[in-house]
Parts: sequence; C-alpha cells; structure tokens
Amino acid sequence: MGDLDGVFTQFWEHLRLPSYFGWNWDALSDCLRDLNRLQAERYLVVVSRSEDVLSETPEDREAFFRVLARATESWANAPA
Repeated sequence: MGDLDGVFTQFWEHLRLPSYFGWNWDALSDCLRDLNRLQAERYLVVVSRSEDVLSETPEDREAFFRVLARATESWANAPA
C-alpha cells in the first residue's frame, strides 16, 4: 500500500467494496463505516508493515489513519 491506488485496491479487493466506491478518502470512510453488505458479526482489519503505508506522502498517510480511526469509532459505537 505504497500509494493511494494500492490502498484503495487492497480495501476494494479484500472487503469487496461496492461498485459505487469512489476511490477517494470520503468514499473509503463511508464504505468502512457501513459493512452490512458483508453480513458478518465482527470485522478485523490488519495493516501489516504500517510504517511502509503511504510513507512517501505524509498527508495521505495521515488521512488513511484518520479514516481507520473514524471507522473504528463507528464500529465500537454500533448497536449490538
């Protein structure tokens, strides 16, 4: 996930994002906060080698981790 396309592609492929996914931070944030289409009781996202994720573009790296934090907060506060 060294560039934006790599980040979006990983989530697109592994979380089977919907066809309307917009390939931008807002779209990723929206899709991560609404995983109902996966019909799972729980979700786990693991980012291996996080130090390498978007390491060449600090502003995108910050945006990426902000999106993950928002999604985590949303999942934690979801009704059981």
